[in-house]
Amino acid sequence: MSFTKKLLFLLLLFSFNFATAQSSDAKKNEAVKAYNDAISKIKAKDYKGAIVSYSKAIELNPKYKKAYFNRAKVEMKLKDYNAAIKDFQKATELDPKYTKAYINEGHCELKIKEYDKAIQSSTKAIELDSKSEQAYVNRGTAYMKLKKYDDALKDFTKAIELNGKNTIKALLSRGIIYQNQKKSDEAIADFTSVVNKNPKYGKVLLYRGKAYIDRKDYANAIADFTKQLELDPKDINAYYYLGFAQIKNKDYASAISTFSKGLEINPNATKLLKKRALAYFSNKDYTKSIEDYNKLIEKEGKVKYFLNRGIAKYLTKDYNGCIKDLEIVINKNTKLGKANYYIGLSYQKQGNNAKACKYAKESKNHGYKRADNLIKNVCK
Repeated sequence: MSFTKKLLFLLLLFSFNFATAQSSDAKKNEAVKAYNDAISKIKAKDYKGAIVSYSKAIELNPKYKKAYFNRAKVEMKLKDYNAAIKDFQKATELDPKYTKAYINEGHCELKIKEYDKAIQSSTKAIELDSKSEQAYVNRGTAYMKLKKYDDALKDFTKAIELNGKNTIKALLSRGIIYQNQKKSDEAIADFTSVVNKNPKYGKVLLYRGKAYIDRKDYANAIADFTKQLELDPKDINAYYYLGFAQIKNKDYASAISTFSKGLEINPNATKLLKKRALAYFSNKDYTKSIEDYNKLIEKEGKVKYFLNRGIAKYLTKDYNGCIKDLEIVINKNTKLGKANYYIGLSYQKQGNNAKACKYAKESKNHGYKRADNLIKNVCK
């Protein structure tokens, strides 16, 4: 090739490369404009519009890692976690040391209950930054969901030591694990730290109240549930546990009032109705107890409700009603000793000692100790 041809070739190659570079730079500049437009749309809370702009930026510059990352953040806000995960993964593909992308990917994987994947993503973030508090919280949460409590405790403790913006979440989560492990003192200590920072956080007063119940400290439990109801007057769980603690404290009248208030908010809260029936019974208001058991039997028809209603009927001198309910219990082959005993008592009250004796002996055969005295009285 002659010198002239070589020179012409080099000039053409230079021109092509220059033009290509100019075109590439122009696209990158347009990508930046689209990126900035997305940010403006986010400020205006136009999240779908922001996704369109980030997508345009990525189309113009397929290696624009921040556009992938920020699009994923918007997808998180819109709860499109699968799409967000793909974008975070693309960001880390472009930059394997993109710690924040791994952290957020782990958060999204928690949301879709991919706990093993959340552990992997969070571990990668921790390997890149050992002080990544959010990554420890994410991984601890994943371990907690998988019931790997020892691993979860280590991660939450590390997050607490780092004392960042997620400390309160780590304290609450660690407290819940301690509570599950029946370590009431440790749980109360963590919950108290949360209360001191923010008593409204994550229904911490409800958790601490339950920990006090585990410790049989009903006075403090009642105080916490009462405060929780001041914060959220519609918290059915707070009504349930407050009433439960009041029953344990033998304050049946207060328990009845608590359950009744809860039932005004949610008449279908069966667990409140069950406890109120028990509170009425314990308060010797057997008629009201029977009314609640009537509702429970209508809703669920469980055998234990027939047993409790039958005994309440005996105590209101409705002996035929007692016998009828407790025969249902016997036919279901449950609580045979107790059911037979109260049927025997009912027949005794009706003056039918022969039948009373039969049921008293059957009660004794099933190990019900109170049957001995009834046998002495009716079996002659």
